[in-house]
This record gives sequence, structure tokens and C-alpha cells, in this order.
Amino acid sequence: MIKVITGVGEPLSGRFFVFDALSFETRTLKIAKNPNTPAISELIDYEQFCGVPAVEKSIKEISVDEFSAWITNLEDIQVIDVREPNEYEERNIGALLIPLATVQQRVNEIHSDKKVVIHCRSGKRSATAIRELENAFGYTNLYNLKGGILAISEEQELLLSR
Repeated sequence: MIKVITGVGEPLSGRFFVFDALSFETRTLKIAKNPNTPAISELIDYEQFCGVPAVEKSIKEISVDEFSAWITNLEDIQVIDVREPNEYEERNIGALLIPLATVQQRVNEIHSDKKVVIHCRSGKRSATAIRELENAFGYTNLYNLKGGILAISEEQELLLSR
């Protein structure tokens, strides 16, 4: 493609360039179009072909500071923890425990009429839960607590060290 754009050298049209990095050898093979191959006249629908969205929609996130402000201002929110019960027992912030594997089965416990903050240890499982809920049930009111419990612990340690 660079040769075509710059007009320098001879393009590899009808040939396939092979580079073997192990032996540091190169070969050029002649190739021909299969006459039975149908012509491409339009682009395909990527989502339909692959079964996944071409661009993943981003999820809403809030920081620990924003979350703390919501709590301080007595915002009407629901807080859900998607960690496992043993993790919840070690440290919890009073959230409703709905482990990630059970989120879709317990969807009736998740509010759709107010802000819902979903958290886990670091933010990865909660992001997965949010994607599942948004895709399967159309939720639009879900927020991922950025950094999860680890971020809350870090923020508290900073406050104590001051």
C-alpha cells in the first residue's frame, strides 16, 4: 500500500510477500484471484456477522469523591456490591450484595427509577454487571464506582494520613 501511495517501487499486486522472522528469510509467492469468488459490492454489517458490537458503548462512572458527595447530599441512590459473599464479609459499605453471577436473576431487586451505583473490588466486575444490565434490560441509570472498594480504601487512608 505504501508503494502505491508514494509511487515508489513496484507494488505486490498478484503476489504475496512472506517474511520468516525465525530464519530471517523472505519469499514472494504468485497468487491469482479465484474466478468463483463473488464480487464485493457493499460492506457487511459487522455486528450481525461477528455477533458483537463494532464499538463498545462506554459506561457511566463516578469517582469516590462524587460518590461521597452523593451520600453527603442525601441523594436518593441504591448501592449494589457485585463481589462474592466472602469479599463482602471482609469489607462492605452497606450495599446490597448481588454477586455478579446472579445479577440477571436478581434484576427485580435493582431500581430503574433512581441512580444505582454498582461496585466491586476494582471496577471490572461492576462494569461487566452494568453492561449486562444495560444490554439485557435497558437500564440507563447505572454508575460504575471507579476503582471500587480499593479506591475507597485508598481515599480513606489519604484522609487518615493528613
